[in-house]
Amino acid sequence: MRGQADSPFSPGLKLDMNLIVEDASRLLTELNPLRPILVGLSIGGLFAATTWLTGADAMGLVLINTLRKDGPRLRWIGDALVRAVELGGTCTGEHGVGIGKHKFMLQEHGEGFELMRQIKTLIDPKGLMNPGKIFM
Repeated sequence: MRGQADSPFSPGLKLDMNLIVEDASRLLTELNPLRPILVGLSIGGLFAATTWLTGADAMGLVLINTLRKDGPRLRWIGDALVRAVELGGTCTGEHGVGIGKHKFMLQEHGEGFELMRQIKTLIDPKGLMNPGKIFM
């Protein structure tokens, strides 16, 4: 595939954000899937979001964060999560919240967040299950 490391295709081609976004948009147009959802893992989330924001016809966007060190990329993911919640999206998925997204839970769930904390306390009064993750 063009742009992959050591790819024999397009020698001398500069791999940058614009190229990746253009390729993703062109791929969506050519394949014309019925209900596409763009998914990006870590920095791929930046490419997926940029593709979507430049007009790619997709039903949604999923950002999967594997970054752990604070820096511009992790801050970008955090800003994107805040905006996603403002637009009715969610900040977590099947693998839970963890330490990276707990700060968005109150914003996303409002008063329901306190109910979640109470339910967790009923089920796990000693705080042994996933200690220090969501309810810090």
